Amino acid sequence: MSPERCLLVALDTSAQSLAALEMGVELASMGGCSLKGVYIEEKKLQDACLSSISREVELATTSNRSFDMERLASIHRAQAAHARQAIEMASERRRIDWEFEVRHGVASEVIQELGKVSEMVLMGSRSMNWGQGSGFGSTALPMITRYPGSLFLARKSKSLTFPLTVVCCGFEANQVMLKLAFDLGQLCHHYVHVVYLPTKKADDEAALRHWLTQISEDKGVIFRMYVVESATRMHLLGFLESFKPGTLIFPELNWCRQKRFIEAVQRLDCPILFYRPAAAVLSPTPVMTDGELNRKMLRTDSTGIYERSKQR
Repeated sequence: MSPERCLLVALDTSAQSLAALEMGVELASMGGCSLKGVYIEEKKLQDACLSSISREVELATTSNRSFDMERLASIHRAQAAHARQAIEMASERRRIDWEFEVRHGVASEVIQELGKVSEMVLMGSRSMNWGQGSGFGSTALPMITRYPGSLFLARKSKSLTFPLTVVCCGFEANQVMLKLAFDLGQLCHHYVHVVYLPTKKADDEAALRHWLTQISEDKGVIFRMYVVESATRMHLLGFLESFKPGTLIFPELNWCRQKRFIEAVQRLDCPILFYRPAAAVLSPTPVMTDGELNRKMLRTDSTGIYERSKQR
């Protein structure tokens, strides 16, 4: 990645937003990118403020008062200043080029527009612990389903959590993503979990295993590889729910924009990187026959552990 290319970080004052900035700094430092921060004055909030029945409620005291435009403008100024200071300090500490701007509009639309010229979009999204039944918010959800490029969502106050887990379907199409996972693995306990969805190419798994062994030695990162025999949405989600990943990296799969898949993924409540470079030519997820799925084995070697599991 060249210095002319940038990572877009959507900022506010939340812990999740600052965690997204933390990941942006690491990725920009590794890839030679600049950072662009944006604070968005949400149009929907302004529209609500114009209503005569709008009230501001303090969570700590449950007291309320009228919520007018002057009060909202004051809040925006304070949060934008905080966001600018955060990206300035984080970028200058790592000597990364940066810029910052304030935009007005619907947050998801503004981010998608700015994201067209960005290498990746990074943003915070509320955790499942935020409230009963909460999941991806009204900004994150449209980004998952509509934004064509790579997207990182920080769910909690840390962007890199153990175990760092990357899902891949095929080897060659996911090699760049896997290399990124190992680069991040150097920052996360020097350990990476690889969840492999088999393809119809007979030698694909062997090629992946050989490459993982090499990059593991080069990067000094230990890995464990799991092979989920049945390459279906249900089996992958079942495996991940029982596995409890830390930071999760997804390639572009056929199911990644489907409602049921997104609902299940949000319950994992972990930071997620949807790795989908807009310029990449994406191939459909292969469908395997019952005969190809009817195997189960466990293999080990000196560098990593390879596990093959079949959901029954």
